[in-house]
Amino acid sequence: MQQKVTEQREREAAKMLDARTKDAQKIVTKIQATKMGLDNLVSRVDFATLPDSVRTQLLHLFQKLEGIHDSCTIIVQTEGSDEGEMLSMQDTIHT
Repeated sequence: MQQKVTEQREREAAKMLDARTKDAQKIVTKIQATKMGLDNLVSRVDFATLPDSVRTQLLHLFQKLEGIHDSCTIIVQTEGSDEGEMLSMQDTIHT
């Protein structure tokens, strides 16, 4: 009886890790293009010519997306076992 309970818990834990990995991969895929576009924009020499308020907002968004991307990438690489924070797909919509 105890062995069946243990096996059930292990299956549930594996299922949760798999779901976490898939969710993290969806987020990475979703924000990849935007992150790359912002990276290219902030890396340009003429980025410095933008008004301060625009530069600040773009840099803030880039840093936020970079943090989300890095956190989710680690979750994917560790197959869900990393304890790092992961935003939901809904959270990334408001980024």
